[in-house]
Amino acid sequence: MSHQEKERELEINEKMYRVYMDKSPLGIFVTNEEAQYIRVNPAGCRMTGYTEEELKKLTIDDLRPPETKDMTLRLNATEDGMFTGEYIGLRKNGERYWGRIHAARINEKENIAFCEDITEQKKAEDKIVKFSEMLKVKNEELDEAVQKAEAANQTKSKFLANMSHEIRTPLNGILGFLQLLEETDMDQKQQEYLTYIKTSSETLLTIINDILDISKIESGQLELEHIDFNLSRTLEAALVPMFQSARAKGIDLKLEVDSEVPAWVKGDPIRLRQIITNLASNGVKFTEEGSVTVSVHQVEAKDETTTVEILVTDTGIGMSQETIKKIFQPFSQADSSSTRKYGGTGLGLSISRDLIHLMNGEIQAESQLGKGSCFKVRIPFEKGDGEKITYISEEILGAEKEWKDSKVLVVEDQEINLVLVEQVLKNIGISFDVARNGIEAVNAFYRKQHDLILMDIQMPVMDGLEATKRIRSLKNVQQPYIIAMTAHVMQENINQAYDAGMDGYIQKPIDLKQMKALFRKESTAQRSTKAQKKGILFHTDTDKDAEIKAMVTAMVTEAGLDKDLSLELLQQGTAMWIDQVCQAEKDLASGDMTSLKLLFHNMKGTAANLRVKKLSEMATEAEAKVMAEDMNGLRKNLAEIKTYVNKMKNFSAEE
Repeated sequence: MSHQEKERELEINEKMYRVYMDKSPLGIFVTNEEAQYIRVNPAGCRMTGYTEEELKKLTIDDLRPPETKDMTLRLNATEDGMFTGEYIGLRKNGERYWGRIHAARINEKENIAFCEDITEQKKAEDKIVKFSEMLKVKNEELDEAVQKAEAANQTKSKFLANMSHEIRTPLNGILGFLQLLEETDMDQKQQEYLTYIKTSSETLLTIINDILDISKIESGQLELEHIDFNLSRTLEAALVPMFQSARAKGIDLKLEVDSEVPAWVKGDPIRLRQIITNLASNGVKFTEEGSVTVSVHQVEAKDETTTVEILVTDTGIGMSQETIKKIFQPFSQADSSSTRKYGGTGLGLSISRDLIHLMNGEIQAESQLGKGSCFKVRIPFEKGDGEKITYISEEILGAEKEWKDSKVLVVEDQEINLVLVEQVLKNIGISFDVARNGIEAVNAFYRKQHDLILMDIQMPVMDGLEATKRIRSLKNVQQPYIIAMTAHVMQENINQAYDAGMDGYIQKPIDLKQMKALFRKESTAQRSTKAQKKGILFHTDTDKDAEIKAMVTAMVTEAGLDKDLSLELLQQGTAMWIDQVCQAEKDLASGDMTSLKLLFHNMKGTAANLRVKKLSEMATEAEAKVMAEDMNGLRKNLAEIKTYVNKMKNFSAEE
């Protein structure tokens, strides 16, 4: 390279250096070995507030805050020989600023530094840090508040549970002694007072149970059952408590189940019944004329699951859209006047919604003022197996034992039921002894020590549960198999039977084919099942003669008896019911409510066993009217029963 070319290159480098120094947005500081400034570009002057001439009289420490002068500036070395770091600088006007520095050695005596003012960035970072700290504090405060709220909620739930238990314990005692008092001789005025006390106590117990449910739900302590149950039967049971009030108001209370709805599903029948009872009772409560209909449809079906939609529709007073928005809130009713007029705590719909959500379901309400309401409930269920629950006893009465040579005791207080069981056992060749109540059963077993006891649950003097407990408490005896004969199929009733010491149960109304299969050790696959049909239950209209004839014929056929025995039992039953109607008229005239209650209870069970379902329902309603001391309603109901039984008498005579 020639001398001229070298000068030319030097000139270009000098121009580039000046342009970079003058135009660079970064502050460029050149210092000597004593940290004095020997060259500063315009950006550096703007950053510090000094002129270049002023800076040449200063050192690096002069541009640092007093408290940082004794601190060594820490720089990090990079791969290209640069040193980087952040520092706090001091402007000429005394203002502090944040800078980012990139420094390097030019030679042994000089250093160069490229500085960037990052004050605004630091302010932003500081705001972020402060906001993060504030957010952290707020989160901690929120967590603390949540923990306090949860602790308070737990305390409240525990308090409610304890209080509910403490109140319910003496209340159960009151109700228990009221039941005992009902069995004693009282005049009509005393019976009236007793009814008022019992009704008030039962209402209080319902309120306590609602509050306890709310506390369990809020604390996450409410657990659902997951068992096989009959869906239609559970829904039917859910409507029974409203039948009396519906009939008194002249309202049709109906259950409609589509044929494609599975008969058996897995879930919690007790809680499902609670939901439907609440929805239907609200319908009856707020409806003055028309009907309340519970209709059931299958909306989705898979191999192992089904989604069922249950519609509870009424023709009642309806609700506004504003009211619909709040009806699922606790302690909420349509308005304050609803509580005064119709009663209730306003907890039912809230509890129902929470229970439905626990079942992975959903509930919606549709309504118009003056035109009624419709509550839509959708719940997914696993498909169930009725064989696992309805005929538990067959596993117990299995092949290990031949019952023909065994001692069998039948405990039953109803003559018709005894005839049914007797016919089955005689056909199989089994002899048996009879006891009419729990005390007779205990005494009979103590004398003879039977191998098998078929035990009715509800009997006078001593019920089947107490009798079972006493038998199980006997020492030095060979304990028998005890099978309950019960109309109850809800899990709570089944659990009571097992808790008492029973080994299984046979469901009433007694099905003779199933009883025969039970003792002949037939397989569950050989048992026939009824086809589920879409129908309407709980109609309040009186059936026509032809309908009664067709219904009774079908029911007797279903029981599996031969025709002669069917007619004989039907005639015996009809004669007994006529006598019971006459006795009921006498009891009603004399005000003997205890006798009436027992009479209608017996009529209900016997009619169910003979498949006279309509009469069984009418007797159920009459029993409820006795409990409610509804004399006018009871007289009307008794007249309808009398008309119906007389038609049954004519039917029996014709056959």
